[in-house]
Amino acid sequence: MSRGKRRSDGLAGRRALYCGIVALLIVAFSFVAPLLCQHDAELANLALSNRAPDGEFLMGTDSLGRCILCRVLTGLHTTVLAALAVVALSVVIGSVLGALSGYIGGVFDSVVMRITDAFMAFPTLVLGIAIAGLLGGGLQNAVIALVVPGWTRFARIARSSVLALKERPFIQAAVIGGLSRTAIALKHVLPNILPPLIVTACLDIGGSMLSLAGLSFLGLGASPPSPELGAMINQAASGFQTAPWAVFAPGFAIFLVVAVFNYFGDSVNEALGNKGSLFAREKK
Repeated sequence: MSRGKRRSDGLAGRRALYCGIVALLIVAFSFVAPLLCQHDAELANLALSNRAPDGEFLMGTDSLGRCILCRVLTGLHTTVLAALAVVALSVVIGSVLGALSGYIGGVFDSVVMRITDAFMAFPTLVLGIAIAGLLGGGLQNAVIALVVPGWTRFARIARSSVLALKERPFIQAAVIGGLSRTAIALKHVLPNILPPLIVTACLDIGGSMLSLAGLSFLGLGASPPSPELGAMINQAASGFQTAPWAVFAPGFAIFLVVAVFNYFGDSVNEALGNKGSLFAREKK
């Protein structure tokens, strides 16, 4: 390997590490953010309605006199955790089904792929809106509505990776050793197809946040008065000319977090791409 190639690999790895640290700090901060609130994020006080940012309310108040900073901090906690739940469930369901489908093959593979094709025929957010509308409002239903179409991407990636992997010698050795196809898929194949799944999951966090914010903006996410960044923008949109800070604050929070996770996903993709996919290497 040339010196320039090694330097490029090292730079990509450091960039992924730094971005991962920032992303991890955001997740950790979202856990403790509600504890930093000096005011009740859900307590209305009409006497403080649409108060401009000042020393007491650093981001001002909304039309009901609630502290926007406290609502952003609490909403960040809600939105980040919900997005992580969407991605985690999608990864688990899609990866397991895709790995089993690619390795077992036959009728099972055909059925899983036809179901996957049916879900992928519709845009994720459009299908999520339809499912959330059927399930009704609430953050849990919004998470379910995004997981239902979200697992398909991971299933496709896992299946294609397994098809490229299952004929390798160490897999054949496991077959000769007497392991069942299901056990081989879960114990030997799935751990070796992680790189593309990790990259997709990292990139999916930002998209899940935007989708959750979109559902909440449409009234299909978190139920009032529970703070959620998308719902906050929806509630403040009608009074934008009077209190623009009530829209800008949650909007900027969404932009910042989504940008960090997207950049993290790109940096992980670059780092793994430079080093080569794990499933291209045979076990010893």
